[in-house]
Amino acid sequence: MLSCREVTERASDYLDRALPLRQRLAVRLHLFMCQHCRRYLRQLRAVVIALGRMPELEVPEEMVRRQVEALLAQIRQQGA
Repeated sequence: MLSCREVTERASDYLDRALPLRQRLAVRLHLFMCQHCRRYLRQLRAVVIALGRMPELEVPEEMVRRQVEALLAQIRQQGA
């Protein structure tokens, strides 16, 4: 049987229905017996649904460029 850690590592793929049948069944078996992982999956599913309902934001290209430049400068500074 899968451990709780293994279930949480596979949770996103499980919700996306991206797991092979054998792994999906192993996750289901674990969920049947583990209330903590069932709760975790319910919470994760709620977050995925909430994020899916959020509108996409238009980020100005200039803002993105400035942020990238600032991050690169910070990385250079830390490396020196």
